[in-house]
Amino acid sequence: MSVAKAGDTGQVHAGTYVESTAASPWVQPSGMFGGDTASVSAQRSGTATNPITLMAFPGDEGRVTLDSQNVRAGIYANGQDYWQIHGLRLVNSLDWAIASNVRTSADLNYVHTLDELTVGWRIENCLIRDVVASAGGNSGGIGMWHSKDWIVRNNRFTHIGTYNGRASSAAQAYGTAHALFEHNYVEATVEGKPQRPYAETPQPARDLFLSTNALQHAERPRRHLSLRSKDFQT
Repeated sequence: MSVAKAGDTGQVHAGTYVESTAASPWVQPSGMFGGDTASVSAQRSGTATNPITLMAFPGDEGRVTLDSQNVRAGIYANGQDYWQIHGLRLVNSLDWAIASNVRTSADLNYVHTLDELTVGWRIENCLIRDVVASAGGNSGGIGMWHSKDWIVRNNRFTHIGTYNGRASSAAQAYGTAHALFEHNYVEATVEGKPQRPYAETPQPARDLFLSTNALQHAERPRRHLSLRSKDFQT
């Protein structure tokens, strides 16, 4: 996937995949908390009509495992748009299984300009489990920072760790516009739902839609269940 370009699809056969060598083009600094590396770092963008797709080979859904060994984030984007992730198991990720970062040095919590957003990611039918939190900050299954038009659908999140009381969630959305989180199953996490988007001027976070998600054994499952339109500036 390090050479993938718009319109390319990587189909992965069943097995456990570990990118453990620093020489691998996939293992790169993620820019996340504490400078974590990531098992897979997106290098190029797809387009709305020709996304880059990383998926299990048909028939191998749920049997393709990306193991980050508790020392790397899973899949990371830094401004690369229009990726699709389907049918994978992401296990033993450090802090985040899938996350985007701001493509400038700006604060992750704020939407500065639409040009800085990571746009159009779709994550479906994946299992995200055993995320290990470090001392760096928040942790979760999916971190949608500085993002727009993300769809997170039909995934299972389980055993998302926390460190020293920091926020831990199936998904967190800071500086996010137009995201959909639906038909996901969340269990054994500290927070049951995506964090309330936190953004101020000049482009506030807006339009985070939550629909038909199931919660079980979440430590504080009601904390983020009351999101309404008034929670977002438009």
